[in-house]
Amino acid sequence: MKKNSKKSLELLNFEGPVLLAVKDSDGIKILDQWKKEVAHLTVEELIQFMNGGITITDSEGKTWNYTKEHEGAKSSDADIQRFLSTDGIEPIKEQVRISFSSDDKDYDFESVLNTQSGYEFVSCEKIENLTNPNWPKWSIIVNYKRNL
Repeated sequence: MKKNSKKSLELLNFEGPVLLAVKDSDGIKILDQWKKEVAHLTVEELIQFMNGGITITDSEGKTWNYTKEHEGAKSSDADIQRFLSTDGIEPIKEQVRISFSSDDKDYDFESVLNTQSGYEFVSCEKIENLTNPNWPKWSIIVNYKRNL
């Protein structure tokens, strides 16, 4: 069976990798462009980094916030998925919650989500606004999973 997972991933590349993720037996080592280990993360922490929840500082003191870096310097979603996946294990999915506001209780939020691939609906809650007439009548809270 061909193995689809990757051992390393160039998280950011500006004419060469500036942050490289490498799998090891204890998690994921993060190496900077000088090949110095600057962090050791769990999968969850790596996902937090890619979502902007944490930053990584390289050995020269530069702090990297993944969400603020140029899109062209980032790894593709497919490469990230291959890096995080292991053969025979379901792909890792990020839990996401989004809120829609509408005066229509039957607002078609699914058509918004269906334009994006890799989303899996989990649940929906509709909350009626009875207190503020300046706000939309309904808040629609949608929980879903997104493939990384």
